[in-house]
Formats: sequence, structure tokens, C-alpha cells
Amino acid sequence: MPTNLKQYDSVGGFSISQTAVIDDERNAKNLKSIELKSDIDNTKRTDYILTSINDGFLSFKDSSRILLPSKSVNFITANIIGFNTAGTGAQLSTKIESTVLVTSLGDVQHLSSLTTIIKDSVPDSETWSVSPYDAGVINSWTYQTSKSGTSTVRWFGYISVVSGNCV
Repeated sequence: MPTNLKQYDSVGGFSISQTAVIDDERNAKNLKSIELKSDIDNTKRTDYILTSINDGFLSFKDSSRILLPSKSVNFITANIIGFNTAGTGAQLSTKIESTVLVTSLGDVQHLSSLTTIIKDSVPDSETWSVSPYDAGVINSWTYQTSKSGTSTVRWFGYISVVSGNCV
């Protein structure tokens, strides 16, 4: 018996475990990351949101880091802000643009970065910083955060990764 196939139709949107990920107005929401595919083979863009407190590494809630594909070149743009949780207005806002190579064995090699300080209102008695971090775990990428002084610093980062196969 022939079947009449139709394009996917979801009048109320699309959900996973009753949590809407696409609403009925075509808005994507409640997503952990977004991966956009290109019409160029083996290329994609993925966006992430990572956080940290004080000294450590920007990471997901489960403490994991961004995974980069083996045999790839990656253009990574991070918009990161650290702010004093006491509400004093102290903050460090920065944009870091990096080029990163990942070998066939998953060795992550940080080739270069350009850092732009957008705002620095860190108290004179303290030092806050954020820098690219490519050591530690195979195929793993993140940013190291640090601070000295009495402030409790909450770090928040929006990271966009464009990856291409570099066989």
C-alpha cells in the first residue's frame, strides 16, 4: 500500500521530554548548544555558553569543556565577562579571537589569539584575567580564569567555534 509522505508538521512546536526546543513561532530555545552546518563538506559552526567562579576553567554545568574535532582548523571567538558578585560594578569584559589546530590524534595546538579588552573596571588592589587554554584533555578547548584579591568573580562566556576539516 503506497504511503503519502508529507514534510514534518508540528502545530504546537517541537519538544524533547516535554520541554519546548522550537516554539510555534519558529524560535529555537532551551538548547545547550547550536550547531550550524555549511554546504561546504566537513565544516560547521557551534555556539556555546560556559561559566566559572573565581580561578578555574570556563566549562559546562558538568565541568566538561568544548570538544573540537580531530584533523580540524578552528576559528574560535569568545566574548567573556567577569563581574564582582557583590554588585559593586567591578568587571572585566574581553573578546578573544583564536586560531586552533587539532591533529589527527586530537592534540590541540593554539596557533594565535587576538585579545580585545572591552571594559576593565577591576579594583586597583585586584587582578583578574582570562586566557585561552589548550592543554590537558584530548580534543578539548576552554579558557582559564584567574583573580587575586577579595572579590568573588563570576565568569560568563559566549563562545563561537567555526571548524573545518584540514586532512
